[in-house]
Amino acid sequence: MKNYFYILLFSAFLFVSCKKDFHNENAIATATRSDNNTSVNANAVCDYDLDETTLTSAGWTKVFEDNFSTDLSKWNIWTGGAFNNELQYYQAANMQIQNGVLLITAKKETVTGATTPFDATPKTFNYTSGRIESKTNFSASAAAPKVRMIARLKLPAGYGMWPAFWSYGDPWPTQGEIDCMEARGQEPFKYQTNYFYGKAANRNLVNLM
Repeated sequence: MKNYFYILLFSAFLFVSCKKDFHNENAIATATRSDNNTSVNANAVCDYDLDETTLTSAGWTKVFEDNFSTDLSKWNIWTGGAFNNELQYYQAANMQIQNGVLLITAKKETVTGATTPFDATPKTFNYTSGRIESKTNFSASAAAPKVRMIARLKLPAGYGMWPAFWSYGDPWPTQGEIDCMEARGQEPFKYQTNYFYGKAANRNLVNLM
């Protein structure tokens, strides 16, 4: 097989855009937003099934997949705040697996926790959400110059919601970053894709939308 094919399934509901240190839902997707004692639920059934034989017959090899049928053992769960002035605190309690679906719930609640997973300085957050990253790293190489990332996502509506599905490498952005999908809750029929790259840490040279 000449190429590598990996399915990266994961998503997070964000309140303000996250920088790329992070980041789904499968067949039936549910998004829940809790504001004080009020919950808003949106349910939908995704009717698209990927025909993998088309890819494998073309030379692609699947090297990673998670259908969220058991647990999140394939993922690192983010605990703490993040970057880019995000308002939410990420925690495992906001994520559940139900019937092959990863549910990530954004809540309006006040918590105190680490500023980031890399900075234990206490900080107060007025929102909580969830964020995961695959434990396995993937990269193109001379032997496998192309990599595919595929996810099935149900996006939440509502101002302040900013779900994202993306890839990146450290130190950012020297290994590049591809935001496959970022969407704003107040614009339910739009999404954007971003690219970042730089020769030095924290110095982006490219930003295409």
